[in-house]
Amino acid sequence: MPLTTRCYGIYGCYSIDQPFLSLARPINVFPFPLDAITPKFCLYTRENPDTCQGLRVLDPKSIALSNFRVGEAVKILTHGYLEHGDKKWLKKMVSEYLIYDDLNVIVVDWLSGSGPPYTQTVANIRLIGSVVGRFILDLR
Repeated sequence: MPLTTRCYGIYGCYSIDQPFLSLARPINVFPFPLDAITPKFCLYTRENPDTCQGLRVLDPKSIALSNFRVGEAVKILTHGYLEHGDKKWLKKMVSEYLIYDDLNVIVVDWLSGSGPPYTQTVANIRLIGSVVGRFILDLR
């Protein structure tokens, strides 16, 4: 019997069996290892509206040394299939958010995991969702 579950440390275990295998999704694969996807977190604030300040998951020091404004709202943006974190529409959203309010805007770039085939990207976003969730916990 083939293995239908793979674990990714603190980010949990992922199944390629039910409910992720169905007539609507007959091809199902595991996410790439996290070090192959290499998600990046870029912080933008009114202090650095055009310059990415890199933040690292599981590294509270990277947050403490950044312009992150504790107590202010946080907006998290990410791209989709075949995209990256430097897309014009993302930069425009960052700019508009910062014009509207003094807050923290974080762009998640997972370019290395968002390319073809589409089935692999669908698998990768499951893991990226867990990484972003963990990152949100680190912000508290």
